[in-house]
Amino acid sequence: GKGQIAKAWPAQQGPPQPDILIDVASPDSLRRLRGAERRRKFALWFSFAAMVVAPTGIGSWYLFERAADQYVSYVSFAVRSPDAVAASPVMELFGGGSDTTQSQPLVSRVDAALDLRGIYNDPRADTVFRYGDDPSIEGLVDYWNLAQTVSYDSGAGIIYVEIRAFDPDDAQAIATALVRE
Repeated sequence: GKGQIAKAWPAQQGPPQPDILIDVASPDSLRRLRGAERRRKFALWFSFAAMVVAPTGIGSWYLFERAADQYVSYVSFAVRSPDAVAASPVMELFGGGSDTTQSQPLVSRVDAALDLRGIYNDPRADTVFRYGDDPSIEGLVDYWNLAQTVSYDSGAGIIYVEIRAFDPDDAQAIATALVRE
């Protein structure tokens, strides 16, 4: 008829056939479909266990069974400079006004007074957080900056230092040496 478009196939081909033919009525295809669904669910649960349960379990085991206790000592003191623009010498000793890392001269002086390598290689420390055997002062400064947290309140002019060690007396001794230096 008029206005209708009829699609013609070549006589030798016939209508197009699908690439995959699934017979949903056969028991074999239903069994394969259920098997694929089980494999997909297993893969989902396995990935959940591998990505969530295992790391959580390993982390919990480590923290509760292997990790050594760390003790914290806090120190804070005021820093005043006669010239508001110039950096205080104390702030220079701590590595500058905006940086929270502490300088090599400070670490060298505290190490000379207390043997920081010995303190941070305490036999009670777990192997992950122990200092190790790096003899360089740069390695000690890097570890020191992980074991100490320094913050500066520029409005109040106060430096806050949090010192961590594996023994409470060591944390207190480091804090005292830090204030002395």
